[in-house]
Amino acid sequence: MRHVVALLAFVHFAAFGASETPQAAAEAFYRWVLAYRGGGLPSPEQRKQLTRLVTPELIRLLAAASATEIRCTAELPPYMKGPVWEGNPFVSVYEGATEAWYGASRTEGRQVVVEVHLLGVDDKRPKGNRYRTYIWQDRVTLQKQKSGWLVADVHRGESLAGMLREYVDTACDRPSAQGDAATTRGVHTTD
Repeated sequence: MRHVVALLAFVHFAAFGASETPQAAAEAFYRWVLAYRGGGLPSPEQRKQLTRLVTPELIRLLAAASATEIRCTAELPPYMKGPVWEGNPFVSVYEGATEAWYGASRTEGRQVVVEVHLLGVDDKRPKGNRYRTYIWQDRVTLQKQKSGWLVADVHRGESLAGMLREYVDTACDRPSAQGDAATTRGVHTTD
């Protein structure tokens, strides 16, 4: 029985492994993204799964953003605590996507950009409601690594990597994180 479970685990992770072509890498990444229902930044276990799909740099940024989120919210009052990053960080719609299909790809230097068309269905709305289904397009940037093609960035209006870098660099310095807490204690700071 243990051998069957081990074989199934191997097959599962092999399906999400690094790919030989950019298109196959984009498809493997979005299979994971479509299954990702947790919302917010991925947990350490989820980041471990992503190591087969995304570049080490993007994994580092996701881990740093998670650590920043914990650090920035640690001293906030209980009514202000909770995840800063809500929704699905890998697609440009809060609720996430339910379907993906792939458009044109182009080479940009040493990277390949693949257009990804996404569809979301809000099952809480009745069929026929004009807000039940939504379609949009994101772009995924892939880089060739030793293990195959991996996702380096997701452009969802903005660059995911850029948003993560900015968050790590400035999150705890923003007035909404420190200023509100300082004001409630009667402390005033000047720049």
